[in-house]
Amino acid sequence: MSAEASGLVSIPRAELDALKAELKRLRREVGRGAAMARIHADPGPGR
Repeated sequence: MSAEASGLVSIPRAELDALKAELKRLRREVGRGAAMARIHADPGPGR
Protein backbone atom coordinates (compact mmCIF):
# COMPACT_ATOMS: atom_id res chain seq x y z
CA MET A 1 0.00 0.00 0.00
CA SER A 2 1.37 3.41 -0.91
CA ALA A 3 1.57 6.35 1.47
CA GLU A 4 -1.24 8.12 -0.39
CA ALA A 5 -3.61 5.16 -0.23
CA SER A 6 -3.14 4.71 3.53
CA GLY A 7 -4.97 8.00 4.14
CA LEU A 8 -8.13 6.92 2.32
CA VAL A 9 -11.30 6.22 4.28
CA SER A 10 -14.40 4.40 3.08
CA ILE A 11 -17.88 5.41 4.19
CA PRO A 12 -21.22 3.83 3.29
CA ARG A 13 -22.98 5.33 0.25
CA ALA A 14 -26.05 6.20 2.35
CA GLU A 15 -23.91 8.22 4.75
CA LEU A 16 -22.25 10.05 1.85
CA ASP A 17 -25.66 10.89 0.38
CA ALA A 18 -26.89 12.12 3.77
CA LEU A 19 -23.82 14.34 4.18
CA LYS A 20 -24.29 15.79 0.69
CA ALA A 21 -27.95 16.54 1.45
CA GLU A 22 -27.00 18.25 4.72
CA LEU A 23 -24.34 20.32 2.95
CA LYS A 24 -26.89 21.40 0.33
CA ARG A 25 -29.37 22.38 3.08
CA LEU A 26 -26.74 24.37 4.97
CA ARG A 27 -25.63 26.19 1.81
CA ARG A 28 -29.26 27.14 1.09
CA GLU A 29 -29.67 28.40 4.65
CA VAL A 30 -26.52 30.53 4.41
CA GLY A 31 -27.66 31.87 1.04
CA ARG A 32 -31.02 32.88 2.49
CA GLY A 33 -29.28 34.62 5.39
CA ALA A 34 -27.02 36.56 3.02
CA ALA A 35 -29.99 37.54 0.85
CA MET A 36 -31.95 38.75 3.89
CA ALA A 37 -28.93 40.80 5.05
CA ARG A 38 -28.73 42.45 1.61
CA ILE A 39 -32.46 43.17 1.65
CA HIS A 40 -32.30 44.75 5.11
CA ALA A 41 -29.20 46.79 4.20
CA ASP A 42 -30.83 48.21 1.04
CA PRO A 43 -32.51 51.56 1.82
CA GLY A 44 -34.79 51.13 -1.18
CA PRO A 45 -35.59 53.47 -4.04
CA GLY A 46 -35.37 57.20 -3.34
CA ARG A 47 -33.61 56.92 0.01
